[in-house]
Amino acid sequence: MKDNFNFWNDSFWFTGEELAEIFEVSETVVLDNFAIVCDTGELLESEVSAKNKSGKLFLNLDAAISIAYRIDNIKATRFRIETGRKLLEEILRNRTDRTDRTDRTNSSNSSNSSNSSNSSNSSNSSNSFFPKHGGYKNLKSYQLTVIIYDATVVFCDRYISKFSRTVDQMVQAARSGKQNIAEGSMASATSKKTELKLINVAKSSLEELLEDYEDYLRQNNLEIWEKEHPEVIKIRKLAYIQNKTYVTYKDYFESNSSERFANCAATIIHQAIYLIDRQLESLGKSFLENGGFTENLYKKRKDYRKNKPDG
Repeated sequence: MKDNFNFWNDSFWFTGEELAEIFEVSETVVLDNFAIVCDTGELLESEVSAKNKSGKLFLNLDAAISIAYRIDNIKATRFRIETGRKLLEEILRNRTDRTDRTDRTNSSNSSNSSNSSNSSNSSNSSNSFFPKHGGYKNLKSYQLTVIIYDATVVFCDRYISKFSRTVDQMVQAARSGKQNIAEGSMASATSKKTELKLINVAKSSLEELLEDYEDYLRQNNLEIWEKEHPEVIKIRKLAYIQNKTYVTYKDYFESNSSERFANCAATIIHQAIYLIDRQLESLGKSFLENGGFTENLYKKRKDYRKNKPDG
């Protein structure tokens, strides 16, 4: 990919053909997605596009990033990651320059030291480039999926033939439920859309795993406990215990009864799915109210260009 794209008005500018080459899609796909970006109000067409004297359309970096988020392939993903990395490096470099200038000013004028330092610290703390992300280990949904994964590995080893494809299917589904919550939480820094997608994948994986446990019970003529079954009520109450682990449910997992094991795992899966549904609802509401990374990135870049010091 060439690196000599047009640069003016504090941004890189690309033709539709150039973006199509970068993303390895047709120019029509690029322009159709740009139209969606503008129609939804995510960006203002007049601010992110321009035509030269011959009428050729150019799209700036803000538009390119928004389009990349709508193209689901590895080239577009790499473009977003690399662009985000370079923007972060630039912001950190500018922040360092401002700190150096502040330090020099403080050295020559000690009376202004306190005010200058406080102003700089306030700006940095209130204008974080990336939103808070991660912290998934504190999520109740994630904590339950760790237990589900550990239990599933033991269940498959104990009750299902190692030659059965079901072993891989169940273990992978359990792992997917756990890992996608973690990955979604980390991805939230740069894409709420990706976070929502991964959390939804986690839910789907757990639903698949639930089917496997219920299939095992049915095919082996074992009872599938209903929601109001006395043992299910006991299991559900264990959810209120802090710092739960596999051992919390040892009366079921270590009872030498596949029926008790499978029904306990199924109950925990139901609880995890319920929590994930609430998590998805909260994420969707937050996205509608606060927008996504692309929208906020555009606002920050716009503010940066507006407040950029001359020279």
